[in-house]
Amino acid sequence: MDPRAKIKTQHEQSSVPGPFTTDAKLLSDPNFKQNELLYQWIPQETWTYSTDFSINPQKNAIISTELMFECLDGPAAIYINDRMYRETHSSFLSYRFLINDFVKNGTNSLRIVFYSPLEYTAAKSQRYPYPLFASKNYNVWAEPTHRSFLRKAGSDFGWDWGPAFVTVGLAGRVYLSNWYRPIIKLQDIHFSQKHYRYPSSVEVKSVEITTIAEVEFRHLYGNQAVQFNIFFDGNLMISWSEEILPSLDADFTVIKLPKFRIDRPQLWWSHGYGAPHLYTARVQVISEHSSESSNCITQRLGLRTIELVTTKAQLMEASTSTARDQYEGEPFYFKLNSVPIFIKGANYIPPDSFPTRVSDERIRYILESAKSSNMNMIRVWGGGRYESDFFYQECDRLGILVWQEFMFACAMYPRNDDFLALVEEEIAFQVRRLRQYASVAIWGANNENESIFEEFARNISIPKGESFNRDIAVGDFIKLYVDTLYPILKLHDRGQDGNIARPFVDTSPSNGLLSEEPFVKRWKHTGDSHFGDIHFYDYECDCNDPKVYPQARFISEFGFQSFPSRESLKAVSDKNDWKSFSSFWSMFRFRERHENGQAQVLKQISRHFDTRFLKHMNDFGGNWNGTEYQQFLMDTILYLSQIQQALCYETAIHRWRRGKPIHAGHTMGILYWQLDDIWTGISWSSMEHSGRWKSLQYAIKRAYAPIVISAYEEEGWLHLFAVSDERIQQKCALTYELRMIDDGDLVRSIQIDTNIDPLSSRRVDKQWIAGSFAKGTKCTAISCFLIIQCKSVDQQREVAPSISYFFAPFRDLKLGLSQVLVDSVEREAALCESGPKSSVGCYRVTLVALLSVALFVEIDAVGVSGFWNDNSILIRKHEKKTLIFYEMNLAHPHNTSDVNRFRQSLKVTWLQKVFFQHPNGTGMWQSNGSIA
Repeated sequence: MDPRAKIKTQHEQSSVPGPFTTDAKLLSDPNFKQNELLYQWIPQETWTYSTDFSINPQKNAIISTELMFECLDGPAAIYINDRMYRETHSSFLSYRFLINDFVKNGTNSLRIVFYSPLEYTAAKSQRYPYPLFASKNYNVWAEPTHRSFLRKAGSDFGWDWGPAFVTVGLAGRVYLSNWYRPIIKLQDIHFSQKHYRYPSSVEVKSVEITTIAEVEFRHLYGNQAVQFNIFFDGNLMISWSEEILPSLDADFTVIKLPKFRIDRPQLWWSHGYGAPHLYTARVQVISEHSSESSNCITQRLGLRTIELVTTKAQLMEASTSTARDQYEGEPFYFKLNSVPIFIKGANYIPPDSFPTRVSDERIRYILESAKSSNMNMIRVWGGGRYESDFFYQECDRLGILVWQEFMFACAMYPRNDDFLALVEEEIAFQVRRLRQYASVAIWGANNENESIFEEFARNISIPKGESFNRDIAVGDFIKLYVDTLYPILKLHDRGQDGNIARPFVDTSPSNGLLSEEPFVKRWKHTGDSHFGDIHFYDYECDCNDPKVYPQARFISEFGFQSFPSRESLKAVSDKNDWKSFSSFWSMFRFRERHENGQAQVLKQISRHFDTRFLKHMNDFGGNWNGTEYQQFLMDTILYLSQIQQALCYETAIHRWRRGKPIHAGHTMGILYWQLDDIWTGISWSSMEHSGRWKSLQYAIKRAYAPIVISAYEEEGWLHLFAVSDERIQQKCALTYELRMIDDGDLVRSIQIDTNIDPLSSRRVDKQWIAGSFAKGTKCTAISCFLIIQCKSVDQQREVAPSISYFFAPFRDLKLGLSQVLVDSVEREAALCESGPKSSVGCYRVTLVALLSVALFVEIDAVGVSGFWNDNSILIRKHEKKTLIFYEMNLAHPHNTSDVNRFRQSLKVTWLQKVFFQHPNGTGMWQSNGSIA
């Protein structure tokens, strides 16, 4: 029987929370093969959740009944005892309804009807007086979605990296509460801070805390005495009595409690700059009508200040007016606790199409991966969802700042009264929920809703026969983000001085403001690298060339795509998808949502690696062993795509970190696109949907290290930079090791001692390539390479990750045959002590290279959740490299506590293994290039 007919005609027992697509027991994994297309009928139907509940008063009569929904995902209507109670149109709100007039003693019925989101948005669009354009996504069945008419995750309708499941259902818990007596309940608290510093110092002497308490009351008659107690880390700071005056016009009151001070405070710092210290703050209310369950709120509070420097007048580095006058454009950088910080992070998208499938363990894994990769900021992208409280609690704990966008992205949005009223409610709810977190560093109104005007003006995503009116779009933008969103934000996130407590940007990317009061935007091309932040995407460039990257103030998005690994793909495919290269490529075409993505990936690979095999992708006859060769092609393309992606990002990040000084461009932040994946497909991610780290994630960890050594060539010179985000000076013994590529033998060594200044980027050395490395040796550009190390003067400690520098593209190098073996495997609990909190087991694995140097050595623990401390590395001939694997608390198919099982899961790949496995024996291209 067709599952569609069976589902429509049978009553199914539902799990709450859970959207219908994953809840109905007759449906298999939505991500498997092409199930997205098989299930497209689901969001085009109407679905009903129903249940009965009882109200049975015992000794005391019920005086109040509340119904609460954490998340109604999709347009819905609520019926109580077959009477319509309320319609809802936002997935970004929690709802509390007083339903006294709709319930009765005994059995009551509750019915929630979810209407088709696509029919809802289409109808709203049809009735709107003019077209509202949105980015149109390639290969997405649901287009046109008219998604901006419904307050729901934009990515639910599909994006250029994900599917369109357009979920509907109860995506949060449902509560029913009965109240039997008058109540006084502490509903919300808000702490604001004022920091007092020692003169001419960033050191904080004390922090003054102001507490705002919101108290809810029901069915009170006459004045009520209430006592408030405030505890900080268990110490009573304030005890205060207040009289509450009940009102017929409101059921809550806001009370400002007396201020108190924390002397010599421990501040909250982002990762890499200090410890993210959190105090435990507890506010207690005591009254005749407060119960133990409602009289106390506990929060973890970080004491910190956050600023966004956006004007030349604020520049601390440019100490003279002349220097400021010569500064072209405006700065854009963050100061945490008065210290300028270089932002190193990534963009975060919803980690699954179905939010109820995202466990706390998975969120912790993603965020601990970010911290382990030396990140200090995550941008919660505005086309997805506001994250769970657990997400922000983990960011607080790990010291990861959050660039929090409101959920508007790549579109024009309505500005009719009903829509704006719903937005006001959403902003108030989300800001009040998130303002307690120290990690939330900046509010962003939307993603690319100004820059997309430039696309619309070129008729991109514009339906045939329609035209874009910029004047209307600008009016919509100002009305929604400046006149509606911003005032609500300022009202609910105020500091002690009455101003907004965190920085705010009206869009990203943006050129910033001409004036904050009055609020006047700098309307111009959003790619101007001298103002604000930019998004950089150029798939036609040579991504290994540092000169292609604009020296911008702050890069809040950039990236290049790669393919997922075979292991991740196997979970969403079957053997028929792997029987030939044609079926393999067809699988990718279905999972490609960025037009020409496959071609762009292959083009980048071909610039730097030998891709002659691609000419034979459709030739499996004659002398070829078809099955073997096709499997080789698949693995080669998957592997090279991830290696090339890592090289792209590494080049860009090093370029921008070198540009930190004012005279070099004053770049002060990088947030690459993107950290995680919503499913298994072609994307920009550094982590696969399965949790596996791509080569890119390991490259990010090295490129984001607190101190990096960075090299580039220019006019025959090799320039060497030292970049530091540490707050203390380091001494470094720089060593150049010139080695043969084939066997790794040392040809020449040069050592230089240098100081690395705190919070700096500067050139520490330069070498004339022809003289320092070629003269007096047999080295050519294709036969030798450099290993550059930065160690402590006593050579006992690595100050910065070592780098390997090649003088020619990898396709031209004279590589020798190499073999990499697993030398030893040990399980050791002590290794976990310095690892991520969620690690459940740790392994020490030693690799050894034989015959010659092995490039881009990657080791995988197939079927085991976790990541390595390093990967995608170079191993010299006879060198032993010891790596640590952190097994994580995610679902995996077997218990890996047995060392032998873990060893059997290991799979090692390296560049020469890929290329010298050609069935025809073809190796790398060879040439006679010279270094000089």
